[in-house]
Amino acid sequence: MTPPADHLPEPRPPWRSLVGIALVATALRAIYVIAVGARSLTNIDAADYHELALRLVDGGGFATPLGATAFRPPLYPAFLALIPGISGRHGVPLIGITQSFLGGASCVALGVIAFRLTQSQRTSFLAALLLAVNPLHISLGAEVLTETLFTLLLLSALAVSLRQGASFLPATIGGLLLGLAALTRPIALILIPLIAGLLTLSKHRVGRAARIGVMLSGVLVALAPWMVRNRIQLGAWIPVSTNGGFNLALGISRPWAESIGAGELALLDEVPPLTALDEVARDRALARLARGRIAAQPGRFVRLSFHKWIHFFSPVLSSGQALPYRVTSAIATIPLYGGFLLWPFFGWRQRSRIARRGYLMLAGGALVFSLAQTLFITNVRLRLPVVDPMLMVFTADALALRIARRSRDASEEHAQ
Repeated sequence: MTPPADHLPEPRPPWRSLVGIALVATALRAIYVIAVGARSLTNIDAADYHELALRLVDGGGFATPLGATAFRPPLYPAFLALIPGISGRHGVPLIGITQSFLGGASCVALGVIAFRLTQSQRTSFLAALLLAVNPLHISLGAEVLTETLFTLLLLSALAVSLRQGASFLPATIGGLLLGLAALTRPIALILIPLIAGLLTLSKHRVGRAARIGVMLSGVLVALAPWMVRNRIQLGAWIPVSTNGGFNLALGISRPWAESIGAGELALLDEVPPLTALDEVARDRALARLARGRIAAQPGRFVRLSFHKWIHFFSPVLSSGQALPYRVTSAIATIPLYGGFLLWPFFGWRQRSRIARRGYLMLAGGALVFSLAQTLFITNVRLRLPVVDPMLMVFTADALALRIARRSRDASEEHAQ
C-alpha cells in the first residue's frame, strides 16, 4: 500500500555522489597547485591580503604600517591567518592546498542548489561535476585572492535558502552566510533580493515575510562586529570596506578603460592619490569625484559600462594572458552559455512552477550582479564565483533532461 503523499520521505540530494565529486575536485585543485605552483604575490591584491594576514598572525590587528584599515574586506585575510605556516617558505603553496578543499566543498553546495531546484539527482550530479572539472575554477584555487572563499560562502547561502520547511533556521543561516560573503567581497550585498526570493519558494506560505526579515537580521549580525570595530578605530560606520570610491573611480579611469579597449570612453585620466586625506575621507572624495564625472557625461558612462559588461561576459581571458589560457577559458565558458540558452527548450515545460521561478531568480541574480559589477571594474575572474555556477545549473539540467529523453525514446523503441 502506498503511503499518503504527506508521509512520503523527502527526496534527498545524492550525498554520496556529491562527496565523491568533492574529493575529485579537491584532488584536481591540489594537483594543479603542486604541479603548476601557487601564484606569486606580485598581484597587488594578493600581496595586500597576505600582508594583512601576517599582521593578524603577529598580533598586529587588521592594520597596515600606517595604522588600522578597512580598505580590504576582512574575512579573506582572517581566513589566511588561520592557515598554519603561512609566514614560512611554503606559505603560499599551503594557501593553494587549503583552498583546494574549499573548491571541493563548493561543488557539494552547487549540487545541493541544483537538486533543490529540480528534485533531480542527475542534475545535481552533473552540476557538481561541471564545477569540479572546470579549468578556470581549478586554477582559481592557486590564486591568493578572495574568489575561492567567496564562491563557497555564496553558494552555501543559496543552497541553505532553498531548504524547504517551516523552520526559520535556513533563513537565519542563509543571512549569516551572505553577510560573511559580503565581508569577503562587498558586492555580495547586491544579491540580498535573490536570497529573499529563494526563501519565498518554500511550500510553507505562512511566515514568508518573517523569513526574509530573519535573513536580513542574519546579514546584519554578520556585519555588526566589523562595523562597530570600524566606528571605534576609523570613526565611521563602514559596513565592509573603504575601497568603493577607489574602485568606482578606477572603473572610469583611462588606464582601466584602455585595458578593455575603450580608452576613448574614459571619464578620468587617472585616479588621484589624495594622500593628504585619511582612508575614510579619501574613499568619500573619490566617490564624489567619480559621481561628478558620471553625472557630467552620462552618455559616455553608459557606453563605457556596456563595454565593461561585454568584457565581463567574455569567454576569453584578457589579451595579456598566454594563448593556452585564453583557449582554455573559451572551452570552459562557451558550453555554459550554450546550456543556458538551450535550457528553455528542454526544461521550461518539464520542470515545476517552483523550479521555473527558481531558475528565473538565478538568471535575474546573475544579471543584476553583472550590472552592479560594471559600475566598478570587470574581468573574467570576478564573474567566476557567481555567474558561472548559475550557468552550470542550467547546463546540467539541460543535459539531464536530454539524457532522460533519449533514454525514454530508447526504451519505447526497444518495447516496440
